[in-house]
Amino acid sequence: SPNDAPQLFDVPLECAPEVHIHHPEHPELSELNMRWYPIPAVCALDMTIGGIVYSAVPFNGWYANTEVLRDLTDASRYNMLVPVA
Repeated sequence: SPNDAPQLFDVPLECAPEVHIHHPEHPELSELNMRWYPIPAVCALDMTIGGIVYSAVPFNGWYANTEVLRDLTDASRYNMLVPVA
């Protein structure tokens, strides 16, 4: 109900598998042990239907190549630019 406190649940690991990042021509990239989630999932969105606001609506989508690159290389994120270079 709208008056109940929100509940948090852990996502089981088998529901969010990670993909090991590697390159067929640069095997040393595997040594960095980088991993990524293949499907982005967001649950901090609101959806309004018929004037009722539903919070924490799960949504999944797709990654753009530039988004993955930025997440892996930005200093404020994974900061892997120098190790990869």
